[in-house]
Amino acid sequence: MCGVMSAYADDNIAVAVGDSHTLFLKHDGTVWSTGYNGNGQLGDGSLWKRSSPVKVTGLNNVVSIAASGQHSLFLKSDGTVWVSGLNNNGQLGIGTLENKNIAVQVPNLSSVVELAASGDSSAFLKSDGTVWITGKICGQFGMNRCGTPLILLNPTQITNAPVGVTSISLATTYGHYLKNDGTVWAAGEGSNGQLGDGSGVFSANPVQVKNVSNIIKISGGFFLQKDGSVWATGNNTYGQLGDGTTVSRNEPIKITTISDVKEISARSAHSLFLKNDGTVWAAGFNGYGQLGDGTTVNKSVPVAVIGAKNALTLASMSYQSFYVRGDGVVYGMGYNAFGKLGIGYESSYEVTPTAALKGASIDTCNDTYLHLLPCGPVVNAILQKTYLGGYPTTREHIAITYKVFNKSLRQIPPATLYRSTYLNEVNALVATCQANTPCPVLAQPGEYYIIGEYLNPYGSASYRMKSVTSGSDWFNQATLLFVSHYDTPSNLLWTH
Repeated sequence: MCGVMSAYADDNIAVAVGDSHTLFLKHDGTVWSTGYNGNGQLGDGSLWKRSSPVKVTGLNNVVSIAASGQHSLFLKSDGTVWVSGLNNNGQLGIGTLENKNIAVQVPNLSSVVELAASGDSSAFLKSDGTVWITGKICGQFGMNRCGTPLILLNPTQITNAPVGVTSISLATTYGHYLKNDGTVWAAGEGSNGQLGDGSGVFSANPVQVKNVSNIIKISGGFFLQKDGSVWATGNNTYGQLGDGTTVSRNEPIKITTISDVKEISARSAHSLFLKNDGTVWAAGFNGYGQLGDGTTVNKSVPVAVIGAKNALTLASMSYQSFYVRGDGVVYGMGYNAFGKLGIGYESSYEVTPTAALKGASIDTCNDTYLHLLPCGPVVNAILQKTYLGGYPTTREHIAITYKVFNKSLRQIPPATLYRSTYLNEVNALVATCQANTPCPVLAQPGEYYIIGEYLNPYGSASYRMKSVTSGSDWFNQATLLFVSHYDTPSNLLWTH
């Protein structure tokens, strides 16, 4: 085999955003995740947070994703739904309140064509047009107006849903239906005008949204018309409706400040618009830079996201925004606690779009020590810094020379190193070597190892080697690099 392809190849087609984690769907049907993982929402079998994407374990043939709160939903091409993460209110729909850190199938649910998630609830649209919901029910689609929440442990059909539903949009206290005739219907809490029927009150039964027709996409209280115009209703405290005011609306108004739109994404207090020319625009709350215009100033008129072009799709959550570029690269902006932007480090926020990380290539063909690795570009995962026993107090870079069997491959400039805050040490082998001398070859025939080296001021080096599977699949395995610093233990981690 001459060369391998990175699992980080830029082939993303969709993004889904939870409160503190993010999912990336790739062309090959795999899903990758980043951010907080305390309840297993990343689906990688661990509870470790990540600041660069890791592969969701055991999933393939995924065609759609959704996320909210601290749980994740995955729709496979066969119409089955798989879930991971927090399940304290039955939002996974698996009949229990047990969290899952590896995706499991939702039982007795099939023929699903669309997913939706909000707070601690999940909803599913089936191919027959029926709508089902599970989790904490507090007014969504008109069920159980908030007071004492109704907890559903299994998907339950919404029996009064309209006929002919082709798409759904779910919020924490209400929901919208798009019908095959281009009309939109809503049920649930309407005190902020979010139902769009002009009443401003709760409705247990679906009511038709006023003023809109020929709608092709819905997101929260935003409606995209076939002609590229956008209509919006509901809360406008931060200017998220994009109409140049902060006046909330009980029924949709046309957003005259933007046109020629082909995709919308609206969650909480800001909104995103993708135009047919591939540019991305944003309006509303911008306290964490989620509008991507380089500021933290709220905007009541859509502003262009800096550098965004050739975009294909959008995703957003309360304080984050994402778009997928035509070449499959994902860009994120906004709140970056827990590393949920997937850019390799944690930060308060990012006010301009930053690309989610991918692997860096090194050439193995001319290295005599690489007799166990295939010739060609070896694509590694993302370097992350962490500390034993706690979180880092600084964000300084560390200069590292990477070697395989002590043969130098590439000096990585300090400015290219990325930071993280969690240790993940799995099945490592240890070798201690003197500087500039060959490290013992511990690999057995058919096994592959990647070795990391830190040369401390006293001239010695410590290595931590992670065994991975042989053959063409070796580069898909997580590789750990342990570094013993001369005065303070620290760790470096390859992950993907």
